[in-house]
Amino acid sequence: MRVTLPIFFNKVPLTFKRAKSIISTHIDQYTAMTQRMKSFGKPWEIMATVIPILGHLERAEAVARFRLTTGHDFLEVYLHWPGTAANEACPLCGHVRMDGDHLLQCTGLVEYPADDIASRYWEARRQMVKKPSKGVG
Repeated sequence: MRVTLPIFFNKVPLTFKRAKSIISTHIDQYTAMTQRMKSFGKPWEIMATVIPILGHLERAEAVARFRLTTGHDFLEVYLHWPGTAANEACPLCGHVRMDGDHLLQCTGLVEYPADDIASRYWEARRQMVKKPSKGVG
C-alpha cells in the first residue's frame, strides 16, 4: 500500500508523537480493511465490519471486547442459556437481564468509568465469582 503524503509534510519536521500518530492511524485503517476483506461472507463478518477489535489492544481488553461482541461473555444471560445459571438477572444490582449492554449502566460497577467496558466486564466477572452460586443443579 503506497501512501502519498501532502506537500506540507515535506517542509515541516514531524515530532515523534505526530509521526507515531500518523503511522498508527494508517496501520489501524489497513488492519480494518484487511479484516473486512477476509471476513466477507463468514459468520463472524460483523466483527470486522461493525465493531472491529483492533490489534494493538491489551490482551484483557481484546478478550473482553471479543466476548462481548460475540455474546460468549459468561455473563448471566449466556450462563442461563445452557442451564448453568438459575436466571438472567444481574447478581450485582438485581437488574432483570445481565448482558454486555447492561454492564454500561450496572450500579454494582459505579467505581469504574462507564466508557471503560473492559474494566467493567472483568470486575463483573470477579464479583460474580465471589457471590454464592444460585445456579441450577
